Parts: sequence; C-alpha cells; structure tokens
Amino acid sequence: MRITKKEQVRRWLNSGNTITSMDAFTMFKVTRLAGIVHDLKKDGMTIQNLQSQKNTNYAIYKVVKDGEIPFV
Repeated sequence: MRITKKEQVRRWLNSGNTITSMDAFTMFKVTRLAGIVHDLKKDGMTIQNLQSQKNTNYAIYKVVKDGEIPFV
C-alpha cells in the first residue's frame, strides 16, 4: 500500500520535526502544505504555526505534544 502525502507529513511532524512549504515540497512533493495541515488539525492533531516566533514570511509548522506549552 502506498503512503499518502498526508500520512508522510503526519509521520514527519509526529517525529518532533518542524516543516515548511519548501521542506514539504523537497521531501514529499507536497505543493499545498497548508491544506494538509488543515486536514491534520481536523483529524485532531495540535499543530502550531511558529511564523510569528521566527519573524519569517512563511509558515513553520510543529506539533504541540500533550503537556507542552505552545508558543503564544
């Protein structure tokens, strides 16, 4: 069975990694990371956008684990 792009991103994030659109395209050929992140959030994952923390012009996504304090 082939692993979907959504599942690849889910596994990457659950491993404690962050991901950007460029990362997603380079590693998984994902062109709509925001759409996948939206779907993963609907599936119950707690994903945070670290964009404002790094003062960047692009989204950096990270999973917030249970007990972890998310960036505000």
